[in-house]
Amino acid sequence: MKRLFSKLFKKKNNCNTDLKVKLVAIAKDEAAYLVDWIFHHIYMGFDEIDIYVNNTSDNTHDLANKFASNKTVNFLDGDVFFEGGKVSPQIDIYKHAFKKAKINGFSHVMFLDIDEFWMTRDFSVSIKNFIVSLSADVYCFQWLNKTNESTPFSNPFAKQIKGLYSRQIKSLVKTDINFEKINPHGVFDENLNYILADGKKYTPLKEDFSKVPDLKRPFVLADFFILHRMYRSEIEYVAMLARGRPIQNRKDIGLFKNNRNGYELEKYNIEVQLLEEDLATYESKKYDFIAAYNLAHDVEVAQAYIRKKRHDVTKLIETAPYSEANTLKKVLKNVHLDDVKSAYKLFLQRHSSMQ
Repeated sequence: MKRLFSKLFKKKNNCNTDLKVKLVAIAKDEAAYLVDWIFHHIYMGFDEIDIYVNNTSDNTHDLANKFASNKTVNFLDGDVFFEGGKVSPQIDIYKHAFKKAKINGFSHVMFLDIDEFWMTRDFSVSIKNFIVSLSADVYCFQWLNKTNESTPFSNPFAKQIKGLYSRQIKSLVKTDINFEKINPHGVFDENLNYILADGKKYTPLKEDFSKVPDLKRPFVLADFFILHRMYRSEIEYVAMLARGRPIQNRKDIGLFKNNRNGYELEKYNIEVQLLEEDLATYESKKYDFIAAYNLAHDVEVAQAYIRKKRHDVTKLIETAPYSEANTLKKVLKNVHLDDVKSAYKLFLQRHSSMQ
């Protein structure tokens, strides 16, 4: 079965033998989503995937063992980069991974989170097809923040995708360049040639090269973009609000992640239509992929972990200290789960004298 699976993607990888594209990610308690993410990017023609695992409590390591025979997917120790109170362990990983990709002969490297998918409206087009169509040092893809994902653990893709257009970008970078700065969204150097996914030249701002300078209306999304599963379903959204185990026993950060402004569902300014036949082929091959590596049970275990974590977060909201008040007010906006609303109400009652 694994040999059969390896033949499924040959067509996508034959466009240019000089190209070799590496994908890099950092994963923490992401086992429920790794199978979809790994399959997708192999399907889209990435040659090799490195996943740096850090501070993980779920069954990611069991998944990693299932992929031990797959030379395309590498699970790596990310904990070493987070030791010793380092200021920017994520950036340290990206610098390390970029250098490693260059040494190992990769022509391009891309950094994505596990909730981000490199996307094309035409599933027959690979990442290499895109690269050969345009010439640049850095290719910049804008986010579409998906907002029509109410069902827990739903497939990332459907015939209709709705979402919010974002100024944020993620970048595909040639490895034969030098750069002045790097962050999770890309690299900066005034000597580099940048283009957006629609082929237009792009000049990033040194002060903030994580996003395009402005948004022109009406919003127009290129055929190539990053699908950002920023929210997923409500229970998954709540589950991801907890920071998890502290790194190196740090006490200087809050209990909850504060990089969300509330839950969004069905609020959108962009719709993307995908072809039913593309989706049917895609899902069929994903089924073969899951069967080839015997992943179905691991995914079920990982989903159970997320459901438990969602309830743990609910209890944590109820007992949280007042110092979390501003964060909770922000991140729980538009969350309508009854037990979460009750927990937040109890939190407010406990700290009523502080308000």
